[in-house]
Amino acid sequence: RPVYWLGTDGDGLHRLDGGNWTVFDARPDQLPNDSVQCLLATRNRAGREALWVGTRNGGLALRTGDRWKVFDVAAGALPNNLVHALLETTEDDGETALWIGTRGGLTRRRGETFANVPLTGGPADPRVQALFATRSVTGRRVLWVGTTGGLGRLEAGSWRWWGHAEGLPNPVVQALHRSHHPAGGDHLWIGTDGGGVALLDLAVEDTPLQRLDRD
Repeated sequence: RPVYWLGTDGDGLHRLDGGNWTVFDARPDQLPNDSVQCLLATRNRAGREALWVGTRNGGLALRTGDRWKVFDVAAGALPNNLVHALLETTEDDGETALWIGTRGGLTRRRGETFANVPLTGGPADPRVQALFATRSVTGRRVLWVGTTGGLGRLEAGSWRWWGHAEGLPNPVVQALHRSHHPAGGDHLWIGTDGGGVALLDLAVEDTPLQRLDRD
């Protein structure tokens, strides 16, 4: 039967299982903070279900079975304890990676190791608010990173950036989504803060962004 998880702003994490509600809140054996920013359901290497919980100023919590573990600045895992976005990818070597977007930048977890990933060539303000992954025409993993200073594309260690000059209606990127057109072709939808939406043709990334707004 399905289990639903709902993150709240100040009232902890709620689980609905078969009509029964359970609340997890800020306490030593549960969440580090009652404000939940993002959730990611996945499986660990043993195949067990796991839930990652990004919080506001409490870092990142992992629930496996009935056990909780917290990863934060004090533990050396994160650059900032406000977690905006979570994404799991399959890397080019077949291994999985957890990407964590925080107010202080981007972090990647492989195995049990956390490492900060510099936003080379990107904004001076390192806040990461949205994450998405696609595959390039050569089959490599491409990571898209929405920040408060533009959109970044990371492939094989190389960054490319889009901002005002490249056609973004607003450099603050808050949401990313991919769509597939029935006639063929994939587009990346880029949601911005007050500037509307921009579309990027993933087959021809050098084409200008298409802007969609109320006008």
